Amino acid sequence: MEKINQLKQSIQRLSEADAKSMLLLTLINEQSRDSMLQFLLQQAEERDSSTVQTVHIVFGHSPGGSLKAAFRNPDYAKSEEIIVVPGNFSVGPLKDVHTRDGIEARFQWLEQRYLIEDDGLIICEREMKEAIEKIKNIPPHQDILIWTCQNAHEQIGLRLVLAMLEQKTNDIYVLDTFQLFHELYTLPQLAEDHYPRSTGEVSTEDLLYFYEHFQRWPLKEALRHSLCKEGLNLLMDDYDCIH
Repeated sequence: MEKINQLKQSIQRLSEADAKSMLLLTLINEQSRDSMLQFLLQQAEERDSSTVQTVHIVFGHSPGGSLKAAFRNPDYAKSEEIIVVPGNFSVGPLKDVHTRDGIEARFQWLEQRYLIEDDGLIICEREMKEAIEKIKNIPPHQDILIWTCQNAHEQIGLRLVLAMLEQKTNDIYVLDTFQLFHELYTLPQLAEDHYPRSTGEVSTEDLLYFYEHFQRWPLKEALRHSLCKEGLNLLMDDYDCIH
């Protein structure tokens, strides 16, 4: 009965997108059921923020769900925190999306142009506000790792997040899944096919493998400043991205 109550508490804390991602992963692979149960029970315990060593920022529910599954190991569950930034930054206005007003303006724009059922935009807007608030409140002692790939959405996201972190003194790392995939695997044909086109195409096992074999060097100050400046320009621009 105690375990059932813990599971209920953990499931209640999940966002709708996280719950859907976990359900999909479980349906795809029945062997993952026990691991998912273990992960949920771990999440039911109150996390001590002092044990978190690295905050991972990932763009999109699909890679976010896969990364959470990759970190279901008890040690990772304690030391790693994941912030999922929803949406697609290659479409729609980006001005002031680091503020509540900017986020609301962006989703009003999307609502006027796209028909999305089941309150999808409302949920996504709420999740984005929560994600941006979490990014702003990352403590100074925690490392920050931003997951990206060679596509407009994630490259824009990288720049926007670096702009939001402008005043932070944390060490920041960038893991490019396209670059690392082709550093760790010699598969020229896949490189020619531009695989992976997004972090969401990378398997849970490969995400964990990438993280464990990632050369952990903080983003150089000059590059960080340059990308941050590009992000600040995006936050001030009235241009509506449509790619």
